[in-house]
Amino acid sequence: MPDNTSEQIEREAREALVAADLSAKMKQWSDQSPPPPGNRNRGPQNLRLLLLLLVFGGAAWWLWGPTTPEKIQQHLEQPVQHPSPTPPQAVPVPPQQPKQPPIAQKPAANRYLALAQSNYQAPNFAAEIRGTTPADQNVLNKARQALDDHRFSDALLALQHVPPEYNSDAAYLRGHALFGLKKYARAATVFDQLAGSVRYGEAAQWYEILCLLPEFEQHKSFILNTLKKISAEQGHTFQQEAIALYRLL
Repeated sequence: MPDNTSEQIEREAREALVAADLSAKMKQWSDQSPPPPGNRNRGPQNLRLLLLLLVFGGAAWWLWGPTTPEKIQQHLEQPVQHPSPTPPQAVPVPPQQPKQPPIAQKPAANRYLALAQSNYQAPNFAAEIRGTTPADQNVLNKARQALDDHRFSDALLALQHVPPEYNSDAAYLRGHALFGLKKYARAATVFDQLAGSVRYGEAAQWYEILCLLPEFEQHKSFILNTLKKISAEQGHTFQQEAIALYRLL
């Protein structure tokens, strides 16, 4: 809205201008028209009075009359004081919850691998080491000691120099070294070659099953049939172990 003080000052200035202009015109009329004698001066005086009223009335109308386009324009030209906008308040962003990584589903093969490892019990290799063994059997003792220390690669290196007459002993130790190195397929092949051995036959059958378990679906028929055979054979060294494992498959 316009300021009332500014409007009043402007109105008073306009009134002063109109009064000054009116005073100047009246002086001019008095200088130019000498008063006529007698009653004949009433006509000009009345005319002057009429003109004076018209001028004054027009000025009053212009000052206090209805709003004119000029006044509207002046009003529009006056700057409007707008309240300063309130800055938007920052909305706090809630902290993101850390995404939980999806739990990896273990494949079924890991179950059979766990069964193979949990059912494996290595022989007591240290008990087979004798200090009075012949010199040609020292390599076997080195391999047995390496297996007992879980140095499977060293056991394989020692078994490379075994005399031919100890091939069965070397093969049995080699199968365990490969199992310790998690080379299950190669270990299964070695134990399979010993399945008919008099000394290592029963142990080789059992360890071969454990070596084939990580690939259970591929060897399912052979594994189940062999476990049934061992479970039904009285006096087999691993009969009870075979019965327990068959129930888990």
